[in-house]
Amino acid sequence: MNLPKYAQEELNKGNSVDRFFCVNCNLGRYFGGSDDEYKCLKCGSSEKLEVSRSLNSKEKDQIRESSGGKCANPGCSAWRTHIHHIDEWAIFHSDDPEILIPVCPSCHDQIHHGVIPISRETLIQWKNIIRKRSIRNLHIYVEPGENLKFCAGGLWLASPPNKMGLHLFEFAPNVKVKFNIQGNKISLVDISICDINGNLAVEVLSNYIEVIDPDLICEKRNGHVKIFTNDVEKYLPLALVAKMKEKENGFANETITVLEIEVLRPGEVVLKGCWYDDGQAVLMTEGGLTFVPQMSSLVSDNPECTLTYTGDVPFFSRKPHEIKIKKRTE
Repeated sequence: MNLPKYAQEELNKGNSVDRFFCVNCNLGRYFGGSDDEYKCLKCGSSEKLEVSRSLNSKEKDQIRESSGGKCANPGCSAWRTHIHHIDEWAIFHSDDPEILIPVCPSCHDQIHHGVIPISRETLIQWKNIIRKRSIRNLHIYVEPGENLKFCAGGLWLASPPNKMGLHLFEFAPNVKVKFNIQGNKISLVDISICDINGNLAVEVLSNYIEVIDPDLICEKRNGHVKIFTNDVEKYLPLALVAKMKEKENGFANETITVLEIEVLRPGEVVLKGCWYDDGQAVLMTEGGLTFVPQMSSLVSDNPECTLTYTGDVPFFSRKPHEIKIKKRTE
């Protein structure tokens, strides 16, 4: 135990030293001395109270709910949190919820050891933010990399070095996929998915994911988000599902993936999901990139092979256009 000098001196005398709440100092203090003269080593008072870390699981859950279940830092997207004492527990020995705040392990470390100080006033400001628990607004970080590309249903695609991104397809304003590239960074700049009635269900803007349909199920970890549903026919006509089952064993058996994004390596993103609008669809699955109603698929047997799309219009759209694809093996 790392004790202050005055407490260590008491121990060196052969006396006991322990931590109590001093009534006179109104602070947590070290008490020491013989059994019949156990006194505060700062003020000499013998009036003390026992102290303990008394928060139960229900109280901890309430504190975490106060920040919407996430780190209280509005600049942090983490969901796993520690309970931090704004007023140091070792000094005040208080578990008053008013001075407790949930912060993620990284922010907790920065509060204690960060290069840029996080003041008490800042922590109080974070604590006073009113939030509701939601996993409907998510964020995915893509580490910068040298070879920027994304995998659409098993098919790796990239844009040439002189282009700023890749426009995969756009059926309608709310049915599209577009990536942006700046230097060694890749951004999911514009992805929208609707149900078969045209209602916007999921929207991704600059790596921020908003899940609009309340019936969709979300699973997430850092670098991987999966959004799916048990109500398959809400997102794809059953006739189309039946055709896909003929092409791909196990497709939509119980659920269907509406959108799945995974960062595989720096600058490399894997994308899966289903986009449908007025009889046309793009499906990105384990089996490949499938276009409907043609039911044609692009499949790669070689994960090291990347297709570089050089066109200036969406790779796949309602209007016919010339597609120029250059095969590149990396």
